[in-house]
Amino acid sequence: MTVESVRVPAAQLALLQPYRVDHVLERHGQARYVAENLFYRGILSFDPNEVFQLTPAQEVELDFLCGIAKVIGLRGIEGVLDGLERPYAFPLSELVFDFTTGSFVVRAELAAEVHDAA
Repeated sequence: MTVESVRVPAAQLALLQPYRVDHVLERHGQARYVAENLFYRGILSFDPNEVFQLTPAQEVELDFLCGIAKVIGLRGIEGVLDGLERPYAFPLSELVFDFTTGSFVVRAELAAEVHDAA
């Protein structure tokens, strides 16, 4: 067995490195103001100025909210979040916004409905 054979793969290292608020904001091209605004309005469950390293749940929540704010803006975000439970720890890749009902739908459920209707 060589030393290289026990190296932790890069994919696992990425999971071990704690994310910071700024990393998530940069990923979405958002300024710190967005996270602060979400917190002060009672949407984000933690104060981004008090947290240095995000927990996995905080990262998912901030990622979700920043992704929505990037598309919809801060003014319309509360209406889009109606019906979702806080904290908003949902992976963006798993949800689809249904404009006909004004609510989020789980992507897999939507795919099953489309398949059943065909």
